[in-house]
Amino acid sequence: MIPGSTPELPFEIVEFFAGDGMRLNLVHYQTKGDARRGPILLVHGAGARANLFSPPVASSLVAVLLAAGYDVWLENWRASTDVTPNQWTLDQAAVYDHPRAVETVLRQTGV
Repeated sequence: MIPGSTPELPFEIVEFFAGDGMRLNLVHYQTKGDARRGPILLVHGAGARANLFSPPVASSLVAVLLAAGYDVWLENWRASTDVTPNQWTLDQAAVYDHPRAVETVLRQTGV
């Protein structure tokens, strides 16, 4: 932790399966109180991981979104460094990963 940074935000890992059966996950940051603005899903680029949106700094994107009243979800899709190494295409991610991530967030939140 960087001196002077905010304490680590509480989160949970929610696993889901892509349309082709690949095991993926979402990082869900717990809100304090009601998420009055609803869920927001952040998706990292290739060769990264979902937690890049929440580095140990005083004001991360996740912290700002939580403070603004959003229910924050981060997707680890097949190109994530947190997923078992695999060969992938952006077409696979678009067809199999992202739609299932959205379905999972909607099911979990009831939105």
